[in-house]
Formats: sequence, structure tokens, C-alpha cells
Amino acid sequence: MSTDSRPGPFEGETSENLRASDVMIPVSRTRSPFSTMTEAALILKDLGLGIVPVVDLGKPVGIVTDGDVAAADEGQSGSGQQPVSDVMNRQVVTAPADTPIGQISGMIADSGTPTLLVVDQEGLLLGAISRSDVAARLPGGPTGPAIDPNNFVEVDRQ
Repeated sequence: MSTDSRPGPFEGETSENLRASDVMIPVSRTRSPFSTMTEAALILKDLGLGIVPVVDLGKPVGIVTDGDVAAADEGQSGSGQQPVSDVMNRQVVTAPADTPIGQISGMIADSGTPTLLVVDQEGLLLGAISRSDVAARLPGGPTGPAIDPNNFVEVDRQ
């Protein structure tokens, strides 16, 4: 194991042998389409994430972002009780857990989405990968050569 504290490939790792499951951040909390915007906002605040995956029977059907919550709150009384299904982005990009990291970076770039969701063979949500998660594991470190950092929105993961 390397003693270098910079994010980047671990000893023995190459971009050729990394898979989505090696790079993903496990998702510990999700919402259903019937959850309220208040519930989604609390998760965003508690976890410090920029997204909350929306799942139906464990399968991703949408994403609610902190921007979605802010937009729903603007000028609407009672928007906190609004179901996330009214606001969520239904254009969810998913990848199987065994997808090579090179394909992941391409999928993120092609879709223009800041976050890709990782699923198992049955389509059940396992985790999420942002552009910065991929870049941190590619040769060259956090600004790895395969991804242009100016084309994506950061998802803050604390």
C-alpha cells in the first residue's frame, strides 16, 4: 500500500482493472417517489451530499439534487410536502457494478450528468460515482486526463 496521501490509483491498480464497484460511494439513504421534499432536504443536509437517489423497490427511478430542493422552495408555500416524484430528474444514468472505469468516465461525459448510479445484476442500487470520484482514481490524480473538469457540476461528498 502506498504511503502517498494524495487521491489517486492505489498500488497495483490500473485504469484497466478498476470497475464501478471499486470507485463508487455506497448509498446509505434513499427516498421513494412518494417521499416528501422535506425528507429529501433533510437527507441532503444530514449527509452533505449533492444528491438523493430516488428508488422504487430498490431500483433507481430518479435523483433529487440540492438545486431541485431549492427551486421547489422558491415562492411555494407547502412545497415541503410535495412528493419528490414531482421534482426529481428521471433521466438516471446507471452502470453495472462490473463496468470498467474507462467506460464510466465516458458514460458520465456523454450524459452530461454529474453523478452516475451503480446497480447490481438485478438493477438494485449499490452506490454512486461522481466525475471527481472517477478522476481521483485515474492516473494523474484528481484532474485525470480522461475528464474535463469544466464540464461537470461537483457533488460534495463529506
